[in-house]
Amino acid sequence: MISDEKLMLYLNGELSREECRDVERALTEPAVQARVDALAQLREVIVARTQAVADEAEPQLAAMWERVRVGLGPPSKAPKPARAPLWGRVREWFEAYRGHMLTGAFAAAAGAILAVLVTGGGGHAIQSAAAQAAEVDSLEVLSGSGSVLHLQDDTGAGTTVVWITPDEQPDETPAETGTGGPI
Repeated sequence: MISDEKLMLYLNGELSREECRDVERALTEPAVQARVDALAQLREVIVARTQAVADEAEPQLAAMWERVRVGLGPPSKAPKPARAPLWGRVREWFEAYRGHMLTGAFAAAAGAILAVLVTGGGGHAIQSAAAQAAEVDSLEVLSGSGSVLHLQDDTGAGTTVVWITPDEQPDETPAETGTGGPI
């Protein structure tokens, strides 16, 4: 039985003379001839579709190459302008990004003020309340260890954190250890 790959190589003219003779002898069988006909039709469809896609892309590629050509262009004979001094470049950068810097500064100040007001001047109140409300459970994990941390606030709402740490394993490949795949 001749493979479809060999039949495609035959249709593309990529076989040696001896291999071509073998395929041509097999073409006397109706089943092989039907496969060759089907592969020839498939080949024609693929070639036509590839050509259509290339034809559609040609104008876009030509426009891109034109932009590249213009961008590269011949080197200019005009002297390059001198770079502005460092302070001038810093001032230009600041003028371009002044709005972003002021917005960031105001947001940071508002966040700091809000944190101080909420904690009553010290961050210890939040930390101790979280530590008192925390419950820790252990978790059995294959090839590792795990912890489950439950944090609750005064309203009873809370957050659960699951922390899984794999055991360190020696540098062995899965074939050597007889196991494979992720934990």
